Amino acid sequence: MWDQLRTSIEIWLSDATETLNEWGNVKELSDSALREQIDTVRELSSKIGPWKEEVERFNSRSNQLLDEHRRDDGHNVSHMASRLNTQWTKFNEALMIRRAMLDAAEKTRQDFHSSLKIFEDWLKIQCGKMSSLERYSLGNDSSLSVPQLSPICFAEKLTTHNV
Repeated sequence: MWDQLRTSIEIWLSDATETLNEWGNVKELSDSALREQIDTVRELSSKIGPWKEEVERFNSRSNQLLDEHRRDDGHNVSHMASRLNTQWTKFNEALMIRRAMLDAAEKTRQDFHSSLKIFEDWLKIQCGKMSSLERYSLGNDSSLSVPQLSPICFAEKLTTHNV
């Protein structure tokens, strides 16, 4: 039972670690690849609970074996248990780090897209002001008086200042 438990945990850890290790740089991911990795990380995170219970059962059984057997045999059990627990800890840390990186990248992209939208909306407003300014200045004859030019100059200064 101990060996079967150890083997099943090692296989799952190996597969899950391989999944994390095959991913590239977060900055280079497309939006769809980022979303896919976030979903995969969440799926792996949801599976940790049952596997944690398996690791705890493995550790409990390892402790029983250490209590029952000689030191020489116990040393091998202790070494294998320690190695498996180290793999488990490293995997959990790598998963937490990757999740934090993916979440940060997603937030950064959302912030960028919302800022870009605000800028595009502002730019449309400014283009509209410039178009109306151009229509007003072309629609009137070239001999405008100062009171007529004042709103045009103010609108032009305001637009230039905003840009």
